[in-house]
Amino acid sequence: MKSDILVSVIIPVYNAEKFISTAIESIIRQNSDLVEIILVNDGSKDSSLKVCEKYQSDSVKIITTPNLGAGHARNVGINNALGKWIMFLDSDDLILQNFFCDNLKKKLGDYLNREIDIIYTPKIVCDFELKKSPVITYPESVEHIENHIPSIEFWSSVYSAEYLKKNGIYFFEYQKQDIESAFRFRAFSKTDNIVVDNEMFFYVHRDNPASNVNTWSLDNLYEIKSKVFYELFNEYDNSDYSLSSWLYIKSLFYAKSLLMHCRKYGFTESSELQLQSVFNQYADDKTTLKYTLSLKYKILSMLIKQLSKQGLLWRAYCSICNKNKREKQEKKVIDLPIDNTAELLERLDLYSDAVKHFEKGTQAI
Repeated sequence: MKSDILVSVIIPVYNAEKFISTAIESIIRQNSDLVEIILVNDGSKDSSLKVCEKYQSDSVKIITTPNLGAGHARNVGINNALGKWIMFLDSDDLILQNFFCDNLKKKLGDYLNREIDIIYTPKIVCDFELKKSPVITYPESVEHIENHIPSIEFWSSVYSAEYLKKNGIYFFEYQKQDIESAFRFRAFSKTDNIVVDNEMFFYVHRDNPASNVNTWSLDNLYEIKSKVFYELFNEYDNSDYSLSSWLYIKSLFYAKSLLMHCRKYGFTESSELQLQSVFNQYADDKTTLKYTLSLKYKILSMLIKQLSKQGLLWRAYCSICNKNKREKQEKKVIDLPIDNTAELLERLDLYSDAVKHFEKGTQAI
C-alpha cells in the first residue's frame, strides 16, 4: 500500500451493483497517485461485492462488514483511511473529472500548513442520468453557518483525517435512516479552522429516485431525529447556553412531529414502540429546570413526560390513533436501470467543462 496518500475517498456500498462502477470509474480514470478509495461493503445482498472486487488494487481497498448501515460503514472507512484528507462519496454519486490534479495537491498542502480542519465547498446536483443542466449551490460563509450545521450536506466538505480521528468525530449508526446532519454538527462544532473554498468543485450528486432521501418513512425520520438531537444535546459541553437550548428544542420538535403524525394518520405496527422509545429519553430529564424554554415547549415537555408514564393520558391518545390505524405499507421498490458507465462519464466531462465557467469570480450564495 502506498504511504504517501493525500486523499482517502470513503464509499459505503449497499446493494449498489447497478451504479457503483460509475462512481469508482469517476475516480480511478483520473490516474492519480494522490488518492486511495475505500469501498466498505455494508453486507450487500446483490453482486456489489463482485463488482467492487474487479477494481481491487493497491489504491482501491475493499472492506466487508455486516449490514449495519451507511453510518457504520463510513466510520469503518475513517478508521482505515491512510490519507491526510478524507472525502465521502455515496455509491450513486460522482467526482468531477480532473479534480485530483497537481493544483489540488498544492492547495491541500497549503491548507495543511494553515492547519485547516474542514474545507467547505460547493455542491453540484443533477438528474440521475446527467441529461439536464446541473444546479450548483455555493456554501454560506463560515460566520453565517447557523448552530454549527452548514446548509450543504456533509459530503460537500473535505476533512482533515487527523482532526476527525483525534476528536473522535463519527457518524451516528442508526440503520433505519442515515441522519448525517449530526455528523455536520459534530465536525463543525469542534473547530474554528474552517475555510470556504468556492472554487473547489468536486462532488456531483445524482438525484436517485430510489435513495433514502426520496423513500424514507416519516415515522422513522421523526423518531431518529428526536433521538439524535437529544444525544447531541447530552454530549455537547453546554458552554453555550443558547446552543444547548436549541439542541434540546430540536429534539422536542421532532418528538412532537412524531406524536402529531401518528395522531393524524394513525398507528403503524411499530408506532407505539417508536413513541415510547422517544418519550423514555425525557422521563427523568431535568432540562426544563435548567433552561428557560418558551411556554409552548414547557407544555410539550410536560405532556411528553406524562405520556411516557403510559397512564390514562397515554391510553386515551392510543385510542384516538387506533381509530385511524394505518395498514402496513411495503417500502416502494424502484427498479433502476443498470448504469451505462461510459455514457455517463462522457456527460460528466461536459459537466466538468461547464463548471469551469463558475470557478472564478463567483460569490457564495
